[in-house]
Amino acid sequence: MFAVTEAGGVQIGKDKFAIINGEKGATWLKLKFQGTPGHGSAPYSSDNAVHKVSKAALHLTDYCDNKTPIDTTYISHLIKGLGMNFFLRSLITNKNLLPFILKILSKKDPEISKVLHSLSRMTISPNIIQGGSKTNIIASEASLELDIRTLPGQDYDYVVFHVKKALKELAEEVIIERVESKEGIASMGTASPVESDFVTAMKNAIRKDFPDASVVPLIAGGATDGRFLREKDVDTYGFALFDPETPMNEIVNLAHGVDERISQKTVELSLNVYYNLAKEFL
Repeated sequence: MFAVTEAGGVQIGKDKFAIINGEKGATWLKLKFQGTPGHGSAPYSSDNAVHKVSKAALHLTDYCDNKTPIDTTYISHLIKGLGMNFFLRSLITNKNLLPFILKILSKKDPEISKVLHSLSRMTISPNIIQGGSKTNIIASEASLELDIRTLPGQDYDYVVFHVKKALKELAEEVIIERVESKEGIASMGTASPVESDFVTAMKNAIRKDFPDASVVPLIAGGATDGRFLREKDVDTYGFALFDPETPMNEIVNLAHGVDERISQKTVELSLNVYYNLAKEFL
């Protein structure tokens, strides 16, 4: 079984159109730390829970940036689809060289460095800190909430193992809880094959409007309904056809923006490409 859903069909290079063949999983965690209350006028050598949370955030950020295990599978799919030469592909997909390349890119092209970093590992983002009850009281409790995005195949046990490893000495006293959201954001990463008759049919469907087009498989950082279909063994792809005249940064900024929209040309192209896909594949 096959399905198409949101997010694909954006031109990311000359005649190169992205199809979303998978997405990263999302796990939200709350880390809790305990301290010993005391008067804020005597902080020396105190057991302050806020100190622990602050140190935890720094440990986790460093681990995410520099120490999380690297998997270049999904970078390989991307750069092969983009048609990079063998030398560049060999450099970027080398696990030992990738951290060095990311540091260079972070200065020259920060957005590309973020994409490659995200595609190559589980990421950990410490986003909410809460602690303390009064300015003159040393905090006895504090918490840190994390947004963790996992690659396909990385489960909850994998997440907890690496969070504790990142925390170092703080791992012995942390209390870890899952954060459940109203949107049901907790999910595991999923991916569909990058080569199949269906993928070929998508490429041929685009070529009805753009004869030299090729498709580039890409793992999305955000969650879509496609994950529910993949969990039912349905090969699912983010696929449409955005107007190539619309700049990439405009498409990105409009998503979930105040005036979220697509162009009329995109609607027309997507209608055509869906018809062509059905006709081509069936």
